[in-house]
Amino acid sequence: MEKAYLITHNTNLEKDFSNFDRLYIWDQYCEHNLFYFLDNEIFINRIIVLNKKITITTPIISEKWIIKFFIFLNNFLEKTKNTNMDLEIVVNEQWIFFKLYNEYNNIKIVWGNFLSGQNKDPYLKNFIDKNEHKYISIDSNYYTNLFISKNIDRIELYNVFQWIEMENNIEINLYFPFVIYSINRYCITALINQNKKYLEIVENCIWCKDIEKNDFDMELNIWEKNIKQYFRWNKQFYQNDKLIVYKNVKRIIYNYDLIIENISK
Repeated sequence: MEKAYLITHNTNLEKDFSNFDRLYIWDQYCEHNLFYFLDNEIFINRIIVLNKKITITTPIISEKWIIKFFIFLNNFLEKTKNTNMDLEIVVNEQWIFFKLYNEYNNIKIVWGNFLSGQNKDPYLKNFIDKNEHKYISIDSNYYTNLFISKNIDRIELYNVFQWIEMENNIEINLYFPFVIYSINRYCITALINQNKKYLEIVENCIWCKDIEKNDFDMELNIWEKNIKQYFRWNKQFYQNDKLIVYKNVKRIIYNYDLIIENISK
């Protein structure tokens, strides 16, 4: 089983990563936060020096940031061309996917969460029809054939309470222990930081760059006390410490640093 570590702005880069095969540079849910990392040359150089396999996760992204992403990617490939860098990119929308597929044959593409239709609501376990929510949208002959034709052999999922059932034998990268199940482009933390008193899409943001070790947080235990939930940045997520054992899971992505309390792990 391959082990990967998800780097957030909470992560101490002096941490010992020797137990991990791969490092993830996120953010697959916010283009501003993604470029908090990609625009930081010191950070990128530090990642290269660690000599690990690298995965970059990409979000649903605007045209402006797509252009900027491929400028970064070309520079990154040039910088690492004389290394043994193993780079893959997680895609969550079709524009980046098709550009990578058509123009970057040497980069492995991973099918992201936004393209998989996984039911992640933590309260599904209480539904009468909870078993119906074990299925995901890509488990069909159409997607099986699509993945084969496009050389896609990995998808990314979350370690949800009700798990999933799949006939497609594709390999799975699994996020653990936190499950992100709701996001919002009306990023509340950014709007609060900008002193906005109304909701609007955040087009320009330096929130994650300025944030210190004291994330704006609202722990949510509204309906059930035994489901520990968090609201951080533009994300709502919960913790599931019971790691599912499933034959198709080939990689665990440890996302401890979504919250400050877990930085030491």
